[in-house]
Amino acid sequence: METTDLGGVIDSMRRLGKAGPEAAMRVLEAKAQTVAARARELCPDDPDTPGTDLADTIRATKATRSKGGMISAAVIAGGARLRKRLGKRAYNIIAVVQHEDTTLKHTRGQAKFVEQPYLQVVPTVAGDLQEALDQEASRVAG
Repeated sequence: METTDLGGVIDSMRRLGKAGPEAAMRVLEAKAQTVAARARELCPDDPDTPGTDLADTIRATKATRSKGGMISAAVIAGGARLRKRLGKRAYNIIAVVQHEDTTLKHTRGQAKFVEQPYLQVVPTVAGDLQEALDQEASRVAG
């Protein structure tokens, strides 16, 4: 079944009980990994800020499920991994500045290095979720 309707995906997930959210978590984790890999390729690496290794800090989180049933996964750039290289003040803002400031000129990479891959992946999520749920339903029924 092919769908881009998130409501239909949620209905399919509910019908599968516990197996539905587990399948959805696998899909979202894979999507987050895809975004993180593409973001590392697009991440700026400027000689003016040597040793920042911002691309090395880009990572996907494991998918989680809240008590309310919301399933999420995230892609994170920067943070404490840069503290040793940049000191107390810069480590927590460099990823935001590099990502958001479209006026910066980069020798390699670009601004919006997480947003762009995210926007490319989002249209594929509902269909891939439905496919995973259909496969899980077949497995459970079979």
